[in-house]
Amino acid sequence: MYSGARARITTLYSCAPTTTILVLGKQRRQEEIEGRPHVIDWRDDDYAVVDGETVVGRIRREQLPGGFRWQWFLQTKPVAPPPNSGTCETLDEAMAQFKARCLRALDQQCSKSPG
Repeated sequence: MYSGARARITTLYSCAPTTTILVLGKQRRQEEIEGRPHVIDWRDDDYAVVDGETVVGRIRREQLPGGFRWQWFLQTKPVAPPPNSGTCETLDEAMAQFKARCLRALDQQCSKSPG
């Protein structure tokens, strides 16, 4: 469905304006790219969010008490302050919320850095 989908965002990275491209790719493909052994049978609705060669998060469809929903979460170092995850009805909503939270987390990092 969204394999190879790209979401271009303008953000503050290293506290200087740049353009970052976040790539949404299948989790099983990311495992292959990283050279990890195939241990988990990844579902087709499980995606890694990648910035360059760095995995910055994950978006996947999960069965929750209210039915199936899309769950997203950041995987950053240092860990961004909460909230670092959320759930949505659609994959498009999950991508939008992930992008917005990623921008806020990077902005918070830059506002704390000296200089």
